[in-house]
Amino acid sequence: MEELIPLHLMYEKINKFSDRHSIYILLSNLIFQASEKRQEDLDGMNTSVIECIKEYINENYDKNISLNDLVDIVFLSKKYLSTLVKKETGQTITDLITFEENSGC
Repeated sequence: MEELIPLHLMYEKINKFSDRHSIYILLSNLIFQASEKRQEDLDGMNTSVIECIKEYINENYDKNISLNDLVDIVFLSKKYLSTLVKKETGQTITDLITFEENSGC
């Protein structure tokens, strides 16, 4: 993906266009690039959260791990973490805990 253009260079680019449509296309492309970059950042963060809870489960498989324990270590709400785990792994929190505990033994 193309790097974002610094603001002063963007202003110079905009001044070179003679019509609004060209400016619209340029700004639309910039917004699209920025949103793609943000989504990439979020996807990486989601992977880190999943890896973090898996690591916690594997290190504490001998304890009775709850959803509360997991939200405490990743600082997310129960609903958001449950949704994220389901989206990223296809498993519920309970299924993930059980799977990780069994594979960690």
